[in-house]
Amino acid sequence: MSSYISAVSEAALTEALDSGDEDAVAAALTLHVWPLLNAHYDAFEQAFRSLPVTVRARHFPLEALGQLAMVAGSQRAREVLLFDHRRVAAKEAGGIHFVQLLAARLAGDYSAANRSASRLADWSRAAEAEGLVADGPAAFFMAQSGFTELLNGRTATAVRRFGQARRMAATATLHDSERDALGKSALAHIVRGSIASARQALALAQEHPVRAPTVFQRFSASTERAARALIAVEQQNDAASALAPLTLLESADELWPFKLLALARDALARESPLEALEFVTVAQSTQLIPARSLASDAVTALRVDAFLAMDQPLAASRVSDNDETGILTRLARMRVAIRSGDRERARRLSTVIVSDPDATPHVQLESRLLLAWADVLDEASLSPATAAMATAYAAQGGARLFTGVPGYVLEALRGLVRDPDSIPLSESSTLTVGQALLRHPLTHRERRVLVAASTSASLAEMAVELKVSRNTVKTQLSSLYRKLGVGSRADAVAAATRLGLLGTTPLIDPDDV
Repeated sequence: MSSYISAVSEAALTEALDSGDEDAVAAALTLHVWPLLNAHYDAFEQAFRSLPVTVRARHFPLEALGQLAMVAGSQRAREVLLFDHRRVAAKEAGGIHFVQLLAARLAGDYSAANRSASRLADWSRAAEAEGLVADGPAAFFMAQSGFTELLNGRTATAVRRFGQARRMAATATLHDSERDALGKSALAHIVRGSIASARQALALAQEHPVRAPTVFQRFSASTERAARALIAVEQQNDAASALAPLTLLESADELWPFKLLALARDALARESPLEALEFVTVAQSTQLIPARSLASDAVTALRVDAFLAMDQPLAASRVSDNDETGILTRLARMRVAIRSGDRERARRLSTVIVSDPDATPHVQLESRLLLAWADVLDEASLSPATAAMATAYAAQGGARLFTGVPGYVLEALRGLVRDPDSIPLSESSTLTVGQALLRHPLTHRERRVLVAASTSASLAEMAVELKVSRNTVKTQLSSLYRKLGVGSRADAVAAATRLGLLGTTPLIDPDDV
């Protein structure tokens, strides 16, 4: 992966130099700064020094990046991380913190990035207190500090820092800081599941035309495209056109986790798990994935969800059985537990998820929907609070989360609200059982379990009859319930009788012959 990114970066710089366009050279240096500093330092230094000061000034933060690299002298770029910010005046330390922050993020060192983000936020607040915001980069730096929090999955802190950045940007004259803060804020809001807030932030961003040329315009536009795509996927509304500009192959693209979430989630909602898995594979082969980051959390969770969608619960369980602690992965483990018939584990996971301080309203709703699934399967009472949250989500145009639970769960929730149509049914949940079975036919083992369910009184008897464990029977029953759109053995037998599925399946396992 590192050699691939290095080659792409070198080629981009060579193409820009050959064009003779100084702004294009500055754009290439800024976009590919870390790979160039790390693997092509001499080329970076020569190109940087060849640019007129006026061109470098138009391409902030290239000026700060380049100057700090020059301060490091002949040492390689990783020593930027070791540069002591106390060697410069306090008012100049912000640039040091920013470059160290960016270098640490692009190197995948999120521990160092977190330290730099905290220092950068403190520096920006101090600059605001001293009235130094108007002609300085404090707003831009605060937004970068918030973006670091977002990349770590700490969305609440990110939203607060983007708000602070926007406040600072109101009096700033440099770098289109307010639009930058609004675009990043939209991204944080949609990751949190607040569709209305994300759309509002994007609308406000459009009121601030980008003034700086080339690089900043590209960064802002890419951030807003990622936010717009995630909104479209969440609403399941013309997602294809919003997803079309996204790619996972750009070198050193810090927005790739958000693009991956949009592309893979859309594929899963369209019942195309192989496509979702392909997006994840591309990201894994071309991008750096820091441990315990939003990126690593998304990659694990999406792989689990893809395997579950392919009716491979054992593969999904193996993927989820790691040390990833992110909330997305915890939700994926909850889905594995339900599909495996271990609904008590699903309930324990839900308790942990909703008590996490980083659990967004979006995450809490998804956890509650999964819990409602478990409750329906156990014939337990559903929570009216879950129905209320589902209604609020739908009122914002939300639809994707409803594609992840069976139609009979949504029908049960619709029975708890005054207006059932306030909780929409996804396209797949409105199919007849016969139509659904054409898409996902019963496996031979599921048909054997179905026959056993019609003749056996207990799980233990079914396990003996089928010569498998009780847990295997529970897993196959859960898959059977999902495909038949029911929540109990009695309903499964009734549906199967109605569809003519009983009386035609021998209790013989093909592996036994």
